Amino acid sequence: MRTRATAMAAALIFGAITAGAETIDDIVSLIELNNLSLRESASTMAADIDDLKSENRPGATSIEFNPFFNRGGISSSEFIVKQDFDFPTAYSARSSAGKAKREEMKISADEIRRQTALEARKKCLELCMTREANALLDRRIALNEMLQKASDEKLKLNESTGIERNLTLLDAMELKAERAGNLATIARIERELTAMNGGLPLPLDKLELPEGIMTSPDEGTLNSLVDGSSQVRSAEASAAASEKDVAVAKNSWAPGLSLGYRMETEGKSAAHGMMIGIGFDLFTASDKVKAARNRETAARLKVENTRIAERAEQESLIAEMEATRSLMEAYDIDLLDKTQGMLDTAFKDGSMTVEDYCEGTDKILSQKSEYSRLRYRLMTLSADLYK
Repeated sequence: MRTRATAMAAALIFGAITAGAETIDDIVSLIELNNLSLRESASTMAADIDDLKSENRPGATSIEFNPFFNRGGISSSEFIVKQDFDFPTAYSARSSAGKAKREEMKISADEIRRQTALEARKKCLELCMTREANALLDRRIALNEMLQKASDEKLKLNESTGIERNLTLLDAMELKAERAGNLATIARIERELTAMNGGLPLPLDKLELPEGIMTSPDEGTLNSLVDGSSQVRSAEASAAASEKDVAVAKNSWAPGLSLGYRMETEGKSAAHGMMIGIGFDLFTASDKVKAARNRETAARLKVENTRIAERAEQESLIAEMEATRSLMEAYDIDLLDKTQGMLDTAFKDGSMTVEDYCEGTDKILSQKSEYSRLRYRLMTLSADLYK
């Protein structure tokens, strides 16, 4: 029933996305729903939680029947039913530890989900960037074809040499090879995204590169990003679980209880009564407590180390984002568009040669291609920062 409900939900979401605008967030949401690795992780976590619950139950009930024989048959017998229990405080301590471990498992599962979503988002960004680069390449190839025609005409009129013609063909080879590489990259990313979506198709045709985040986070936002990172939360949850394990270890000193019923028969007579026992862990309890405390100390140190490392990583990402934005500011897109319009007008009026027009337009397209690459880099850094 759960699988069927999941499939129906996926179908509804898929239909809603294909009916409207397709965004990277939509694609990532679909992959989070259909990714088989995430579903496997959820099933594994459910099994681990059930194992935790079973660990805080009384042990197996033992039943024994011991007959004793002589030449005439059974001379006597012994029947024992026994159940072992831990001290009540041990169950309470393990229950608290179990809750902490379940929370740790949930955070670990959320970390896997975040990493999967980040991987899917980066693939979507790469797909959009490669498509944009390919569109610009198509325009450059069209310009090269114009140059080839002009070169052919000049060659017929003996106004150019075969070397100029061959150089144009070499440029065409380079551009077409780059376009072929881009097409192969696009096909690869589409296959990888489909695999991440559990083999189900995704609406990728109209996917576009979104606008980048153009402002750096302030100190408060940066602290929130560090505190909310899955690595820090996972380390904190592990430390909390280690603290509860210390309480469990301390309860090793508590006595174990054994309750049962015993009946003995001999001939026609029978005797029965209750069995009560107490057991103590005199030799290993101290070592268990020391080990648990050392693990708690290590877990607390890991929290601090993880927080410092995460802060350094976030600051590094912010610094790289600012450097990328500075590079982007060097490209005046409005000026490029305005210049392209002037080139188009001059070419149509016949006041500019094909060679000059193609050279100027190709330079503009190259600048736009580099700007697109920087924009893609900024979006990738933003995805890493806000994952």
